Formats: sequence, C-alpha cells, structure tokens
Amino acid sequence: MNDAGATSNAITQAADRFEAARREARIIDLPDNLRPRDLAAGFAVQAELARRAGSVGGWKISYLTFQQQALKGVDRPIAGAIHGPCVLQSPARPGFGFVKPMLECEFAFMLARDLPVRAKPYLRGDVEAAIGTVHPAVEVMDSRLPPMPRMPEHIADALGNGALIVGPGNPDWRALRYGGVAIALSINGAVKARGGAGAVLGGDPIGAVVLMANNPPPGSEGLKRGQIVTTGSCTGMTAVAAGDKVVADFGELGQVEADFAP
Repeated sequence: MNDAGATSNAITQAADRFEAARREARIIDLPDNLRPRDLAAGFAVQAELARRAGSVGGWKISYLTFQQQALKGVDRPIAGAIHGPCVLQSPARPGFGFVKPMLECEFAFMLARDLPVRAKPYLRGDVEAAIGTVHPAVEVMDSRLPPMPRMPEHIADALGNGALIVGPGNPDWRALRYGGVAIALSINGAVKARGGAGAVLGGDPIGAVVLMANNPPPGSEGLKRGQIVTTGSCTGMTAVAAGDKVVADFGELGQVEADFAP
C-alpha cells in the first residue's frame, strides 16, 4: 500500500474508534498507530466524522488569542465541527449519553449567507453582513479522550464537543450590548456559574466569528448559511449529572433550557 493509501486507511480506522466512543459514551481505545500525528491528520479525522454524521450544524472556535495558541503550541485559532444531529433547540432533552459532560454558556451566531474559503481574508464588515441572528447557547463539552490529550487528537475529537443547545434567535444582534448581558447558569434551581461576554476577546464575541471565517479547517468549504458559530465560554466549565435540569439565563437575550434525564 502506498503512503497515501496507508494514511487514508489510518484515518478511516481512527474515525471508526472515535465514532464508537461517541456512540457508546466512553473513553476511546486508540492504539498508538492510529493516533493522529499532526494537525492535518487530526482535521482529516474530524472531517470524516462530520461526513458520517450527515451534516455540520455549526462550528466552535478555540484558542483565539496568541497567548492561548502559544500555550497549546499552535499558530492559529482551531475550529471544531459540531455535527448536525448534535445541535439541539431549547427546550431540549439531550439525555445522558455522555462520558463526563461539562456545560459552557456561549453567544452563538447563525449565518444568513455563506462565507466560503477564499485567499483574501474576510474583513469584519464582510462577516457581519453574513450574520443573521444571535442566540444564547449552552455547549455540552464531553471529551472522549484521556486527560491532557495531544492537540491532533483533540482536533479529531471535535475539540470535545458533545452537543450544542441553542436558544431563541435575535435578529437585532447589532444593537445588543454584549458586555451588558449578565449570564447565570442554574442547575436544579440553584445558580452554579455566572459570567459575561468579557471572557471572550474582552467582550467581542463577533470577533470570534471573524476568526472562525478566516481559520476554517483545512480542506473544508468554509462556513455555510444556516450554520451556528459558537464563540467561547462566558461562564467557565460546570459539571452536569444525569437527571439534572438546566437553565441558562442570558437576560434580555433569553434562556436556554435542557433536561438531562437519562
């Protein structure tokens, strides 16, 4: 088998392992010979898993700042594909098919037009013209990897995405004072975390969408109309357990509700 064939076979087999771990809600059993060795291989596995899921419902963007990138040994923001079936509308019943889920409250933006890959970087105005609505959202983080994974494996695992629960859309996203939105995450009626947009690029979640548009995964077609771009945690990470009922209150932007009943 030639090198290209061997690489393709390794990507297929690694995707088999990741797909089974997600389906069975367990830590992945990934032999050393199937571990993605570089970022390109990690993105290739990620793309294969998204293809098998049937669609990309959205994207998450991480390592937005130079400081965050330096800590992880990367030279660009990193994108993760959120599988279409994993994008849920609030009120949602995601069940509890997760390994060790953690919740993050985030601003999310739905695109009204495509932002395809191109050589010329998108300006902020270009990206703003493509945004349709802003939504309150809760990402369910759920890595299928052992602690402290290497970056290529983290990328292959869609940056640990388990699900994205999306609240009501607001078309008046230009007028929203993001820094003034106080977010409270409650579990079973008790507030467990608070935060705001200041945790994302100093209060600029739209800037994260610009970074996403200019840093799509290698080989992708870019961002598509109807996809959600989620922009990073405003509240840190909060554990959730089977049977928990969750409400994320974004003030004037609305609420996200989820029932994790098994």
